[in-house]
Amino acid sequence: MNIIENSFSENVKVQKLIQDGFKIKPNTTIASITGPADEILKKERVILN
Repeated sequence: MNIIENSFSENVKVQKLIQDGFKIKPNTTIASITGPADEILKKERVILN
């Protein structure tokens, strides 16, 4: 998650909803990202890859 948090400016907030190491089921939300849409959309594809 640090990679995700460090990819954005301080205008974007990343909230972890699951701690590292926990097993999750399909369709579980693991984080919430809020902030300016243009900044999030510019970086989301790079982060997901």
